[in-house]
Amino acid sequence: MKTNRPITDYTPPRSGRRRTPVVQLSSRRRQRKRRNELMLLGGIFVGFVLCIGGLALSGSLTSGSGMLSAPPLAAEPTSTSIFVPPASVQPGGVEPTTEPLAGLETATLAPTEPAATLQHGSVYTVLSGDTLWSISISLGIPMEVIVAANPGLDPNTLYPGDTLSIPRPGDTAEGAPKVFGYVATEGESLRLRSSPGVGNNIVALLEPATVLEISGRSADFYWLHVTVPTGEVGWVDANWVGVPVSLAEIPIEGQAVALALPTATVAPITVTPEELPAATAFPTSLPSYEEQVTDYLYISGITTRSHEIFMAGQAMGNRPNVFSKVGDSITDNAAFLKPIGVGNYNLRAHAYLQPVIDYYSQEIARDANSFANTSLAAKGGWSVWHEFNVDSANTSVCLDGETPLVCEYRVVQPSVALIMLGTNDVMTMSPGKYEEYMRQVIETSIDMGVIPVVSTIPDFYYQDVGNKVQVMNDIIIGLAQEYQVPLWNYWASMQELTGKGLSMDGIHPSWAVPADFTPNFLKYGMTNRNLTALQALDAVWRLVIVD
Repeated sequence: MKTNRPITDYTPPRSGRRRTPVVQLSSRRRQRKRRNELMLLGGIFVGFVLCIGGLALSGSLTSGSGMLSAPPLAAEPTSTSIFVPPASVQPGGVEPTTEPLAGLETATLAPTEPAATLQHGSVYTVLSGDTLWSISISLGIPMEVIVAANPGLDPNTLYPGDTLSIPRPGDTAEGAPKVFGYVATEGESLRLRSSPGVGNNIVALLEPATVLEISGRSADFYWLHVTVPTGEVGWVDANWVGVPVSLAEIPIEGQAVALALPTATVAPITVTPEELPAATAFPTSLPSYEEQVTDYLYISGITTRSHEIFMAGQAMGNRPNVFSKVGDSITDNAAFLKPIGVGNYNLRAHAYLQPVIDYYSQEIARDANSFANTSLAAKGGWSVWHEFNVDSANTSVCLDGETPLVCEYRVVQPSVALIMLGTNDVMTMSPGKYEEYMRQVIETSIDMGVIPVVSTIPDFYYQDVGNKVQVMNDIIIGLAQEYQVPLWNYWASMQELTGKGLSMDGIHPSWAVPADFTPNFLKYGMTNRNLTALQALDAVWRLVIVD
């Protein structure tokens, strides 16, 4: 800026003495001083530009490297990352409270099961197709915690190649969200115990619909560490708590303790083989599908083609009483089929499904029976392309260069696969590319002798989705018809449920008690998913495997 005042060379006073500025400068000194000041101003300007650029690219900083990595030219943002359901949507499940409970402290959600290739306290490189939500699910870290750990990050837009700082276990983020659940409305009261496990001291009896702040869970997913409105802290049976998030997102905080029984000294008992009870033989003659079940509204497309696939699989060594689960977080969820696998279910009016449960409970798939088995082809945050990404495979089990889907089928040797993929592709993938990948899923299944039971995806409440769910479900239905494989129309089964069976995030199925098939619990999306999954398995078993 120009000024009429002479350029001065001023030194601050020392020891309280005042120095008089030197005003009169020679012409050469004035020119040199002006040049130096211009260079200084230029340096400040360049520094300011670099600073602004650094802030804009703060999501691309690599810890410890000091290097900036700009997004590639013409890169497409992967998706909008933070979901806020529209006001008109009123999905079922748990209503979040806007009033904090008296005396409750903010709960910090710690990571539960980090990805195999990621060490907490390091960085995550954004891949094509990633969203902040899918990264959050796959790492087991709430979105708000990731955002808080990356100041300057624009959570609405991510570019492939961006890097995110991942908090270490125990790191806290100011403003991390509380997770609230509520006591199921069926029953008289829920026991709040001092420790996880039946038989431990009862702290209080909780009335139905009591709001609970959830701070942790047991490793087996069956117990939740909660704080109640009165300030009491304890553990409750997770099966009787409505939770708006996947239990996998809740940090492990304790180990369930079994009821300690008094010990007694008894004489050893010896038996001969002849005295042992005979193994329970599974019935070879069963009522036909038509005699047992008049109609499964949401299961169709079971043709002779399924039997051909099954017989080809038997020749390859596939096991008839084993099935696989293929999908994303809606499949890789402790509430999906696992309660059935561990015997924590009640069929109520659907007792006709007991034989198919018995059939698929006989043999260990990999680490448990098919219902409770941990799938190598299902992971939170996965898109359909992850099934063919060798970097997504479990390196401790899968072979070098083996994809997750092929690895699951090779290791487990199933005869049937329940497949639902596409929830994470609604925002990120074109219909044409989605169809291409789904064809590959179906064809890989058929080639390996596995009957693919393909499922439609639930509604997805997001402002920019439009009719994308309908388009993708049309693709799923069309492919099922083209390949003559079974169709499980899960989307259709949810249309009459409360809030179309979705939890408050507008994406995941709601649930209170996931495998107790009362009319009340069947209003929830995940309970409905478990019932219709059993019906799909039952229909394929009776029409293809038994017959």
